[in-house]
Amino acid sequence: MAESDAERTLEDLVARLDELEREGGPTPAFLKWREEAEAAIRAIFGDRSREAQTFLQVRYTPLTHAACLSDDDRAIAYQRGLAQARFILESLLQQLRCEPR
Repeated sequence: MAESDAERTLEDLVARLDELEREGGPTPAFLKWREEAEAAIRAIFGDRSREAQTFLQVRYTPLTHAACLSDDDRAIAYQRGLAQARFILESLLQQLRCEPR
């Protein structure tokens, strides 16, 4: 993927996070976004890259799937996951912008 295309792709993924945050929980739009984000990072940095592995480790649901978890617990985990994803994507954008051309 060309560097300018890579930057635009990551910028678009970051921009779409605002809408996902307002949705409050995993939705079909979120699942599509996550799939696209994972594919983009793999295309830009490589399937087995540190960048791809780091992004794949982001959790958007609580570690425990017990029935006693409240909707608030699930919403908090989702928001934390999105915040972590935003941080990673913005870091990757910065990395691309700082690399010598």
